[in-house]
Amino acid sequence: MEKLEKAQAAYQGWLSRVELIEVLEEFDKRLSKLEEVQSEIELEISPKALEKYLDKADAVR
Repeated sequence: MEKLEKAQAAYQGWLSRVELIEVLEEFDKRLSKLEEVQSEIELEISPKALEKYLDKADAVR
């Protein structure tokens, strides 16, 4: 039984790492998309509103 419990713990640990890696990859994708959209907004926004927008955008990063 002890051998099975050790195997179970090992597989659970592996699955947790795999899930974490997947979450981090998804986070990186979404962060990249956010940065793309923010860059597009920065090109469209008026110079007067840009500083206020950048302060708000930096709070998220």
